[in-house]
Amino acid sequence: MKSTINATTNKHQRGFHFNFKNGYTVSIQFGSGNYCDVRDYSPNADDSKLPPAECVEVGIFETESGKWVRLGEHDDVAGWVPVDDIPAILIHAQTEHWDTIRHIIAYPHEPGEKRERRRIKEMLKG
Repeated sequence: MKSTINATTNKHQRGFHFNFKNGYTVSIQFGSGNYCDVRDYSPNADDSKLPPAECVEVGIFETESGKWVRLGEHDDVAGWVPVDDIPAILIHAQTEHWDTIRHIIAYPHEPGEKRERRRIKEMLKG
């Protein structure tokens, strides 16, 4: 199996799937209804009028079976993941370091700014 990338663009999804040789797919989504900062735009909005996403929804699943890797305590996907975290997630997905990925997306349902304030606050405590 080769590693590949494909776009997922339709009325309700905008994003990419990275399919790796190890049999896992990382899904990066940033469309209407996804856990991202552009989620409130109409699914019928002209793509050229959408602002760039700063935070995205990330999911990881077995390519063949579709079985999800649980990323959060209550969910298979992590929302509001800062775009800056994507390269590290992709690297660790290739080696199946799921705990490292969970650490990277430690606060999966908080907007990036709130997540960063919490991280700094906890760092100052420790």
